[in-house]
Amino acid sequence: MAKMMRDAEAQAFLKAIKDADDEQAVMAQAVGNDGQAARPTSGTGASGKAVRGDGAAHGHKEFRRKSGA
Repeated sequence: MAKMMRDAEAQAFLKAIKDADDEQAVMAQAVGNDGQAARPTSGTGASGKAVRGDGAAHGHKEFRRKSGA
């Protein structure tokens, strides 16, 4: 994530970075990232449906492992 800072906000950020033990946490707080940012999941799009279809056209299949004998 990125954020443009100017004037007093930028000065406060630079001071916080200089005084911080964990610079990454200060940067995350500055851009509003609380660590719970939405990340891409297993192929779902904005609609919540799978990007490549919802799987309704294909039924469930059971697969068996072949024995090594």
